[in-house]
Amino acid sequence: MITALGITLNTMALAGLAIALGELVDDAVVDVENITRRLRENRAAAAPAPRLLVILRASLEVRSAIVFASAAVVVAFTPVIALGGVAGRLFAPLGIAYIAAIAASLMVALVVTPALAALLLGRGDDGRAHTPPIVLLQPAYRRALAGLERWGRLAAVLAVAVAAVAAVSAPLLQTRFLPRFRENDVIVHYLAAPGMSIDAMLAIGRQVVGTIEHLPEVANAVMHIGRASMSNGHAGVNKAEIDITLSRTGNRHAARSTRRILDAVDGIQGLAWWTHTFLSERIDESLAGVTAPVTVSVYGPNLARIDVAARRIAAAARHLPGVRAASLAATQAEPTLSVTLDRAAMLRYGVTARAALAALRIAYAGTVVGHVYRGTLVEPVVVTLPKALRREPASVGDLPVAASGGMVVPLRRIAQIGQTRGPAQILHDDGRRVQVVTVQTAHGRSAAVVAALRRRIAGLGLGAGIYVQYGGTAIAGGAARRSLVVHAGMALGVILSLIALALRDARAVALIVGILPVAFAGGVAAVWIFLAGHLGLGAMVGLATLFGLTLRNGLLLLIHMRRLVLEHGMDWSAATARAAAADRLPAIVITASVTALGLLPLAIAAGSPGDAIEGPMAIVILGGLLTATLLSLFVLPVLAPRLARFRPPADDGLG
Repeated sequence: MITALGITLNTMALAGLAIALGELVDDAVVDVENITRRLRENRAAAAPAPRLLVILRASLEVRSAIVFASAAVVVAFTPVIALGGVAGRLFAPLGIAYIAAIAASLMVALVVTPALAALLLGRGDDGRAHTPPIVLLQPAYRRALAGLERWGRLAAVLAVAVAAVAAVSAPLLQTRFLPRFRENDVIVHYLAAPGMSIDAMLAIGRQVVGTIEHLPEVANAVMHIGRASMSNGHAGVNKAEIDITLSRTGNRHAARSTRRILDAVDGIQGLAWWTHTFLSERIDESLAGVTAPVTVSVYGPNLARIDVAARRIAAAARHLPGVRAASLAATQAEPTLSVTLDRAAMLRYGVTARAALAALRIAYAGTVVGHVYRGTLVEPVVVTLPKALRREPASVGDLPVAASGGMVVPLRRIAQIGQTRGPAQILHDDGRRVQVVTVQTAHGRSAAVVAALRRRIAGLGLGAGIYVQYGGTAIAGGAARRSLVVHAGMALGVILSLIALALRDARAVALIVGILPVAFAGGVAAVWIFLAGHLGLGAMVGLATLFGLTLRNGLLLLIHMRRLVLEHGMDWSAATARAAAADRLPAIVITASVTALGLLPLAIAAGSPGDAIEGPMAIVILGGLLTATLLSLFVLPVLAPRLARFRPPADDGLG
């Protein structure tokens, strides 16, 4: 099914299937458990009904509950599919695989499970209710619920307290768009002042490589400075990077190894240092066009004012907590050799502007004048000035320029030559001149830096006509979180409608909605305990998944309580709630166990290469699954008789 929807069986799709595993079992468990109970009751009846008729009626009894629960879970997961941008591309396969699995499970529960039950159940079996472990658990579970009933008010207070603690601590979590991907390679960047020579940058790079190569965490290091003539990048000479491959020792604790590498080189004065992984940089680049987690694009009426505003923003950003470096994407004050052609002198010597520019291009960029053929290898012959002369600005005046009549004129006779400072490049965005301030942040601090930077820029007074636009992973993460919240609110409205149709009781609807925050408490606790308080997008998707899991268990339990009252004539009381909970015990325990077993490998592998997103998501779901299961088993059955009102239809006397 997912192949038909254009989704490959990648790690995110497999994670979606792992999350759905417990609910796939739950559909069949609900159906089979009700069928076996009805067959057992039918055998004990004075006039047993035909076996196939009993199976049909038992399957129809739970059909509406399964349909409503599955529909609510599917709606609960739609916000994940609605994510846009990079987040949508990452998590859409997970959501689609999950919903496709739930839909397939629903069809199997409605069609295949009853057919298999007709073939396999009720043919001379011994009538045991459940597997032996469940048989042993049910009496003890009933006694535990009976003992908890006199503590119903305390259970409600504890549930509210747990939800309140989670709500208070949730804003303190450090939000991030994507986690630090664990890779075998780390990129160390360093930034010097504009105009730093390539020789000085090479000297610094050699010193750094010599230092880090002796660290046990480093296998090898490669330095990149400047740019190739055919490169699509535009990095200045004052910015360089060192690609480091971690050793086996370094890969055991990649984050710790990265910090040690950075500490080893961070003491060099006058330079800004930061690190990224290769995948993180590519994501940053796809979001903002530069390899930085936070960017501020400055627009205005002219380049000079844009440059002044951008420099003020960069200076303000450097003093913010969590900022490792802030620089301009297009260096504006770089030492430049100025050549101003003298038109009168050019007319006097018969020199054209084209000839002067061609001489400068040949001198510094070179020109191809021929080729050397060595078998299949073709090597160009390039004519240019020797390296020693290219480094001497005074020598450019002696550059020969072709004049009319076969004459050769030194460049100094037709031009004024001097040194100045000017822009190395001018950036444009949709025809507008722009300067981009790139801000490198400590890991996990992007959102806090953006918030502080907004406040600082608001007080700078950049002038009329100057405006800014924020970008980077922090902005993309904020957009993804807002999308999740907005679409979750819309989904909640649909879900409330489904719950109201299924339960037909406003108090029951309020009860099931009220217990949802308690389930999130386990997920929030897992973030604090196992993820060091870092709430990434994977963890947020885990919280959204908890919503569906808790909703399904609670809805199926309340629907079963209502069915016992309306269809079996039982009085609505604590005893009825206990009976319904005991009936649902096998399904709840099996669903939680299977879901936990499916997610446990992802949680154990959290932090390993390729599990940077699914691992935190699995940890959050497992933490919330514990509280959600305890909630469904011990809190909901105790609170339901006090809050919900299920009454059998009144007898109208018409027979």
